[in-house]
Amino acid sequence: MIGTRRNVDWLSFAVLVLCAVGASGCAQWRLPEIDPTGERIFVAPAGPTAGMPGGPYHDVPGPILGPRQAGVTLSPRVAVAPVGSEVVMLAGVLGSDDYLTTNARVEWMIARGGVGHFVDIDKSSWLNYLVLDFTSPRKINETFAIGTTSRKYRHLTRGTPSPHDDVYMLRGQTWITLTSPVEGASYVTAYSPDVRSWETHTQAATIYWVDALWQFPPPSVNPAGTRHVFTTTVTRQTSHAPVAGWLVRYEILDGPPAGFAPQGATVAEVPTDGSGQASVEIFQKQPMAGTNRIGIQVVRPEGFNGPRFVVGSGATSKTWSAPQIAVRKTGPAAGGVGSTLTYCIELINPGDQPADQVVLTDEVPQGWAYLSSNPPAALADRRLQWNVGAMSAGTRRAFEINLRPEQPGSVTTCAEAAAAGGLRARDCVTTTVGTAAPAVGNARIDLQIAGPDRAAVGDTLTFRITVTNVGQGTATGLVLRDAFGPGLQHAQAPSPIERSLGVDLAPGRSQVIGVELRATQPGTQCQTITVTGNGGVQVSKQACVAVAAPPAKQPPAAQAPTQSSVTPQLPAPQWPSPELPKTQTPTQPPPEPPTTKPPETTTAPQPPATAKMPEARLLVSGPDKPLNVGDMAEFMLQVSNPGTVALTGVQISAHMDMSLDPEFAGKGSKREGQRLVWTLDSLAPGARSDIFQVQCRCKEASPRACVRAQVTAAEGVSEKSEACVEVRTAQPLGGSLTITMVDLRDAIAVGKKETYEIRVTNNGPTPDRDVRLKVALPPELTLDPLGTTGPGGGFAKAEGQTIEFKPVAQLLPGEPLSYSVIAVAKQAGKVTVTATVSSKNVKELSRTESTEIFAEKP
Repeated sequence: MIGTRRNVDWLSFAVLVLCAVGASGCAQWRLPEIDPTGERIFVAPAGPTAGMPGGPYHDVPGPILGPRQAGVTLSPRVAVAPVGSEVVMLAGVLGSDDYLTTNARVEWMIARGGVGHFVDIDKSSWLNYLVLDFTSPRKINETFAIGTTSRKYRHLTRGTPSPHDDVYMLRGQTWITLTSPVEGASYVTAYSPDVRSWETHTQAATIYWVDALWQFPPPSVNPAGTRHVFTTTVTRQTSHAPVAGWLVRYEILDGPPAGFAPQGATVAEVPTDGSGQASVEIFQKQPMAGTNRIGIQVVRPEGFNGPRFVVGSGATSKTWSAPQIAVRKTGPAAGGVGSTLTYCIELINPGDQPADQVVLTDEVPQGWAYLSSNPPAALADRRLQWNVGAMSAGTRRAFEINLRPEQPGSVTTCAEAAAAGGLRARDCVTTTVGTAAPAVGNARIDLQIAGPDRAAVGDTLTFRITVTNVGQGTATGLVLRDAFGPGLQHAQAPSPIERSLGVDLAPGRSQVIGVELRATQPGTQCQTITVTGNGGVQVSKQACVAVAAPPAKQPPAAQAPTQSSVTPQLPAPQWPSPELPKTQTPTQPPPEPPTTKPPETTTAPQPPATAKMPEARLLVSGPDKPLNVGDMAEFMLQVSNPGTVALTGVQISAHMDMSLDPEFAGKGSKREGQRLVWTLDSLAPGARSDIFQVQCRCKEASPRACVRAQVTAAEGVSEKSEACVEVRTAQPLGGSLTITMVDLRDAIAVGKKETYEIRVTNNGPTPDRDVRLKVALPPELTLDPLGTTGPGGGFAKAEGQTIEFKPVAQLLPGEPLSYSVIAVAKQAGKVTVTATVSSKNVKELSRTESTEIFAEKP
């Protein structure tokens, strides 16, 4: 413990021990650097005090190998401080056994010819008289004082909130403070008459008092290739008069090649002039973008009442700005002959200056056909070119190319950008093209991807992937692989994610899979979907989304939203997974809406039975389970014409309750006050409209938060419908754990396996302990122990339909736990799986997930 205390801060104003820099060079300690405000000194690193006999102090006496009082210790031995500040000095009497002696007399003296005077001294306790220590600590005058070493540990504080200027005094030490109102040096001697040796009964220290303040130059930003002057100003702390003849040392620490005028050296020492200023000019040896860090030291030269030493240090920076150009190309890794392959190119100016005369080029490989590009490119000799012109700093441009391979093989295509000033960037993509119509027997796979084409950072993007067997034979062993860029994020796994479709597709059959990704970066973000199967089946397609910065926040709930609060460009409508069948033939009509009519449905007055009746049917669907405040609620609207009369001037409007804040809507929507409105020119008999999507943020708790919709047409029809959801207040239930659970397939056939991915996260500021998870399966599912895993391995036990995982002793803040439960479907029906987590801080927190089990047709 004593050794530890020996290494703490010794000075009340954090005085540093320094080395005497001069002709003799640098000793073990170097001179400290003082605060530019002159209010305190920075703390020196811990280390042994010069001239101190023995090693670390001992807390108990040891064998006496010499005199009990062997020598005097003193700290600091050499230091620097601002004029007017108060420096604390510590002295002790050390024995030959490295034990600090208590109740030992110490006399303090300031030598004549120096500056400074004593301010205060360590006072003794009345207990000292009980142990026959009759020394009365006192100041005799301003330069002489008498003290005695203490019998207890002391913590000296200056009354400031910062602990950095505190002083810790050991038992067997004593303290004194001194100050000086003028520059100069104080020569302090500590003497103990209890130490008999003339060699060690005194120790001396020197305190240099400095009267100076300085102002370092601020960071600067200039175009690459230009010059810049940095100026440091040094003045007196007491009078603010300029200080001439001091040195300022500049050193380029890192960054692009640069130097100081005139020779281009990386280090320069400049004396302050009559105005107290020291200036240096920096320039680049070759124009280049980047940032140079410049270290600065203020040096008092030798001859100014003492040796040369550094009194302060700091840093500044020089940023050389320049335009830059970057290009990123993405595309499918595999494709088939005759298929359409889409490539996305992102052109970026990551610099802080405009880039001029920007030109982007790409190439059409031999044996490939060019179909289209967006924006249109100029095609010359199989070379695509876009004359972009000027690009301001930080801007991005997106380009899309559609090509059709007409022969198999591996091909690498490259996009290249060039700009004024010799700027160039290049990125390439390699695609392997297989033979046409890969098949198992006569099986052939078609792949379609439906999802948004625009979004904002932070959005959750839902993609509907349809895999269809358009061949004559059965496709088996189908596996879907999704590779997405760094701007997209999956909730459970990094890119790429891969899973089996779980079914064999007979001719004409389809399988629909939903994938949710979160947009994390702006720009064009792409994913490549590849489906492979037995016998060489392979098809690949790419889907890209233009991701913008997050949309502006909606107005407060008490105010009606205005027209300007709606994002002008909204994402494309997305397909609702729960309402769509998992398999269907490509030629089937769209799925019929549920036959159960939503509540509060009204119809327009019906005409006589003999007349042709115009009809409209409106379906509104929403979340099928309660949500928490802050969750996103997705609603779907679709209108159909079940009658025999065509409808014209069709208008669909949706009104959201105040507890729901609409953030996204499908293409074609318009904001009219508090409504979202879509219009259709006409709707033929028996036809259905597209599905209109509305995504709302749950703002506040409500037992029924509703979207109320109405459809009207010029023929006089009017139909209303609504969908509601319960919004609950999200509560941590005594702790800060959160739990999420998803099933990898929304619907499975009897006899097939379903995987439930569960994630538990500690969102609190402190660790949680004894985290336990239980999962309850319904009777329609049975546990598959192979592959069911959690932290530290498999599950702990399974009793009936309940699985318990091994408890986690400690979960750190921000740390997640991942669990995977695999179950086999035994009988058809809609089932619910419940996951419950508990811990020391959370009594119980549950989540549920529903899965549809269907019986396959024979």
